[in-house]
Amino acid sequence: DWNAQFETYDGSTWTSQTEMTTPRYDSAGGGSGYDGFLAIGGRDYSNLDSVEAWSGSSWSNTNSLNSGRHNLAGDGIPTTNAISMGGSPSVVETRTTGAWTTDTSGTFTGVEGLAGGAFSGSAWSGTTNAISMGGYGDTDATQSWNGSTWTAETNMPTAQGGNAGGGFSTSAITFGGNEDSYSVITQVWDGSWSSGGDMNIPRIGCGGGGTPDNALVFGGNNGTANVATNEVW
Repeated sequence: DWNAQFETYDGSTWTSQTEMTTPRYDSAGGGSGYDGFLAIGGRDYSNLDSVEAWSGSSWSNTNSLNSGRHNLAGDGIPTTNAISMGGSPSVVETRTTGAWTTDTSGTFTGVEGLAGGAFSGSAWSGTTNAISMGGYGDTDATQSWNGSTWTAETNMPTAQGGNAGGGFSTSAITFGGNEDSYSVITQVWDGSWSSGGDMNIPRIGCGGGGTPDNALVFGGNNGTANVATNEVW
């Protein structure tokens, strides 16, 4: 079942907050406790195009996607740049403060169940700078976004789907996932790929974000049951 639950993490404790307006799963999200959060797309009985913004105390509906979809990646905050990448169906949309704009460059290789990011550690850059990593179908593809076109980068050493991660086009991290097994793998991108330290618990369909310097993974499934633990990088 899907739900509308929302929790925030302060570095030591998770706190239940006001629920989202619309229950959803296989959605994307982005933001921070300082800048606010976005919940993007997903599905209930069908694909959702709705986007919700968290102000710090409540959720409100904001501009909807042009194309409802699930298993997408996304990043951004309510007040400035945001991006939604891939999913089913697999398109890219960017947004500043108003309506979402669909990327028509035709340069994105469609994928779902991917990780992605558009945060440099100090600024949100979804309309001009983002990264797409992995995806279902044992995908090892890495794609970077410069605001107008997507570029195929060096493939990841190990394919990851149902993974999580964060960062931007020149500095990123991804962890977990894999369809054939439940992975502990962490991979780090700085223009080339390198292996990071393994997570303690294998998980797929997990949430998470951050940068190669500071990241968080939470939830997911370990092949036997849903996982409630989180790990810090």
